Amino acid sequence: MLLLASGASQVTPNQTQLDEAVLAVCEALVEQLLVNQGSATKKLTLAVAGAANDEEARIAAQAVACDGRFRESLLSGAPDWPRALAIAGKTKVCLDAEALEINVNGTQLCQGITPLLTSRVLDYDEHVTITLDLGTRGVGTATVRTFLEPM
Repeated sequence: MLLLASGASQVTPNQTQLDEAVLAVCEALVEQLLVNQGSATKKLTLAVAGAANDEEARIAAQAVACDGRFRESLLSGAPDWPRALAIAGKTKVCLDAEALEINVNGTQLCQGITPLLTSRVLDYDEHVTITLDLGTRGVGTATVRTFLEPM
């Protein structure tokens, strides 16, 4: 993406306003890309919270969202949350195995490493939203948006 500032609007936003405007444009572009992805069957939003910093949250979010087996489990309706935890842990980001949480479309799957749902297939619409709280009470957050398609 290329941003140009000509000054024609004669508006001088502060840094926060500029950051929010650029983020809104990026999010709109991602939504358009996802809508135009022909083979995609579902949109995936994966948000990580509770990381030591935003960079650690981004690393964990990208690793989990890009894992093929985890993505396949989402398509089947039986999210492999232990795999998501293993992937996040493998990135070497700090996490607390007793306090972490994973939610899929608002349904909490685990508290720490204890499953809250067993042998239940979740029914998603075309959008899957996953929140992964690393349990460290850190302030770092990151969100990855992508799509799911059968392999």
